[in-house]
Amino acid sequence: MSEDGIEVVRAYFEARRERGREGVFAFLSPEIEWRARPDLPDTQTYLGHDGVRQLFGRFRDVLDDMWFEPVDFLVVGDAVVVPLRWGGRGKGSGVVVGEGETWVFTVRDATIIGVTECATLDEAIEAARVLGAGA
Repeated sequence: MSEDGIEVVRAYFEARRERGREGVFAFLSPEIEWRARPDLPDTQTYLGHDGVRQLFGRFRDVLDDMWFEPVDFLVVGDAVVVPLRWGGRGKGSGVVVGEGETWVFTVRDATIIGVTECATLDEAIEAARVLGAGA
């Protein structure tokens, strides 16, 4: 993975911040596989743009003012590993929530083809190594 992959992932987060949810689809393959964290309820793999919209919709249903803040961009094998903080405000409660997790991005031909969400950086590094072994 070169700096090109990191730049695509950076652009993904910039688009999210500047243009909202729909802004990211320019960076996501139409065949993307987005694997939600396995330790969260109703976890699954979301396929394609429609699947990712479904995932985003689950959060939109319960949170307002969602935000994502990448902490770092690390190359691990063929993946870009991004520790991040995310949060929002509960629609019903108004309670502000925030959490840290790490996402593993797989980038091919300047397009994100996969995202794997992990609870910790160690889990993400292992996932990136497994993804690289399968390539």
